[in-house]
Amino acid sequence: MPLNRTFLFAPGNHPRRVEKIALIAVAYPMKVTAPFLEAAQRNDFSAFDMHTVWGHAAQVPLGSNPNPGMWMHGDNLARLRRLAPGVLHSDLKASNDFVFSGTVQCPVLFVLGKRDVMTPPRAAQALLEKLSNSKVEIAELSGHGLMSEAPDATLDALAAFLGR
Repeated sequence: MPLNRTFLFAPGNHPRRVEKIALIAVAYPMKVTAPFLEAAQRNDFSAFDMHTVWGHAAQVPLGSNPNPGMWMHGDNLARLRRLAPGVLHSDLKASNDFVFSGTVQCPVLFVLGKRDVMTPPRAAQALLEKLSNSKVEIAELSGHGLMSEAPDATLDALAAFLGR
């Protein structure tokens, strides 16, 4: 089933059911370039290349992965190749078309990568302004792939926010 990002703020309609929200590598609006969307719609390999190159910080190809022996570009490309046709496009289109509506009263954590070129930290500012009860954690050496590029910093931020 394709990812639909509209679920992120549906909890705003049920404030008593949602205690906290954590957002990782997010921007608002999260516009996706037309060539990227078109390539993904055609299931063209160039979309996988764009996702891989733009999705990682510049130091990633230089072997600075905190997980010894992991080649993040190769791993990312392998995972993208295994997607069913249309899944990447659905995800990118949902990101591109997302419109924030509603209110969120619970605490919200933003975990952002300082070197993220797909969703740079400054691109989260509009959403931060809509969410008064929010906190930002920046992973200094990470790009868009926070969970693989900065797994310890991401986990630490989530654990501290959600409570151990």
